[in-house]
Amino acid sequence: MKIYHFFLALFLLWAASLSGGSLILVKEWDKAGKGKIDLPVAVDMDSNGNVYVLDQRRRDKGKAAIHVYSPNGKYLKSLPLKETELPAGLAIDSGGDIYVTDLSRDSILKYSPDGKFIKLWGGEGESKGRLSNPRDIIVDSKKNVYVTDEGNNRIVKFSPDGEKILCEFTDKKRRFAVRSICLLPGGILAGIVGEHQGNPLIFWKPDGTFRNVRCCWGRFPKPLDMTISGDNRLFISGFYSTIGSVDYKTAMNSRKLPNMIVYGNPKKIPRTVYSSIVCNKKNGDVYVLDKYAGKVLKFK
Repeated sequence: MKIYHFFLALFLLWAASLSGGSLILVKEWDKAGKGKIDLPVAVDMDSNGNVYVLDQRRRDKGKAAIHVYSPNGKYLKSLPLKETELPAGLAIDSGGDIYVTDLSRDSILKYSPDGKFIKLWGGEGESKGRLSNPRDIIVDSKKNVYVTDEGNNRIVKFSPDGEKILCEFTDKKRRFAVRSICLLPGGILAGIVGEHQGNPLIFWKPDGTFRNVRCCWGRFPKPLDMTISGDNRLFISGFYSTIGSVDYKTAMNSRKLPNMIVYGNPKKIPRTVYSSIVCNKKNGDVYVLDKYAGKVLKFK
């Protein structure tokens, strides 16, 4: 069996090289213990490469949960989110602590690696420290927390315990409502704006200063989420079962983005939604959530 997997890996690498770097779907799963994933909305991974899936609505329990899998899709455990009402974003820091955004409570909830509730911060409002429609969330190497504050047209950077606001990223002229964010080399923050504002890709400097905006996605339809690989390529997921990829410097500096599609066909039926994406920076594996099919897809 080990020999089989070895030659399979060689074949996948060879096929990828022939396809110009296109992704290859190698595995998919929908199991969550005795039940199935219901409505997966966010995905992240820990330092061991284990995959965490935020399931917004579980058929068997009636409450949200986080399902944890090995890198190859083996089910490990589920962590119930009893304190949440409408969870949307998920991030895992280097120590294994878990951060979840809640759209209904306009808050960030922090959990220990074993799922024990630690604290909540935020709450509805416009003043500093308050949030409105927080959706995406990421954590940097120092465990600082970045969250998209869509209703207030900003991204807020908190200290790991949520006690301090370290920075705010905004653009007062355009007032972008950002739905997805990603940290790039050098501390540059990238964001995807919602569809109602045309889905532009925007960038900020580490101090929160607006850098630039790129409005043309070429042939890529309706981006929803993005992640960055170990070799500094952006991977973007979105509508129509499509994944795109582009070098982050090209994304920042080109007037018009090239054809980025590395998996999927925007014209293919049925059209589903790839709601969230994460990349293993060590080996390049890409994991994507098929939101309405209730599946996790693994690509090489």
